[in-house]
Amino acid sequence: MQFSVIIATHNRREVLGRAIRSALRQEPCPEIIVVDDGSTDGTGEHVRTTFPMVLLHRVAQGGPGPARNFGLEQARGRWAVILDDDDELRPDALATISRRLSAFAERDQFPAFLFRYANGAAARSFERFDATHFCNGAVAGDFLTVWNRDVARAAACRYPSVRIGAEGLMWLEIGDRYGVPAFGDSVGIVHHDAGDRLTGVGAQLRNAAEHALVQDRYVTFLSTRGRTRQNRRLIRTRLLAAGVYHLLSGDRRAAFARAFALARRGGVGGLALGVACCLPRPVLVAAFRTYRGAVT
Repeated sequence: MQFSVIIATHNRREVLGRAIRSALRQEPCPEIIVVDDGSTDGTGEHVRTTFPMVLLHRVAQGGPGPARNFGLEQARGRWAVILDDDDELRPDALATISRRLSAFAERDQFPAFLFRYANGAAARSFERFDATHFCNGAVAGDFLTVWNRDVARAAACRYPSVRIGAEGLMWLEIGDRYGVPAFGDSVGIVHHDAGDRLTGVGAQLRNAAEHALVQDRYVTFLSTRGRTRQNRRLIRTRLLAAGVYHLLSGDRRAAFARAFALARRGGVGGLALGVACCLPRPVLVAAFRTYRGAVT
């Protein structure tokens, strides 16, 4: 199988080399594409001088989604592996992926596949995820994405064009349309030694407006999924999250609207959000930091 490994990066010069070297160790060595997403720490120069065999592209900073989409457009391999810049592939990762996909007779019916990282939860050696799995948190831990580029291109499957990643929205849509085959083989290692992360508290506060819009999109999607008890619970959870992020972004009117929508669905979430809408922003930020610190 012909692979391309795509690494989108932003100001991760100190850890990026580990990801690149893990791709270089694969047999046979794949095409490796690094998309420098507007780095200001000399990442591009470091890659060009240290790893001249790597295909380097520099783009204006737009977030990991647009950078990965650009890399997918530049790739020549039929199968594209998306590797985070602070993680690494196991030495036999591509061989394992190739073996599994070669044996999977339906592989050309799907735009994307998932393979487990060391911390990914996999109850079975193979499972086909649908939108419900991605809605209710059944997909736990980290998974490596492998794109079937021809099928993905024909189906117009792409990463969301937002700065915060929001891959969950993409998986909802792909899971709903096609399903996502997921393999339990561990093919990579997740590290936590990088600097500011999109999932960090600071990044979430800076990008609160985008997080709010993403949560609203979850609500819109879930509203088309029927009125089961589980779905109603998920909608309430996403509405509350949308309201909190709207509030943190300074849009109290939008936050009040989500509080009202929550109140109509019952429970105490609407009341709690309504009270939060009356609090000064420094108190809200402090409470958010405390909450995020408690759950991470």
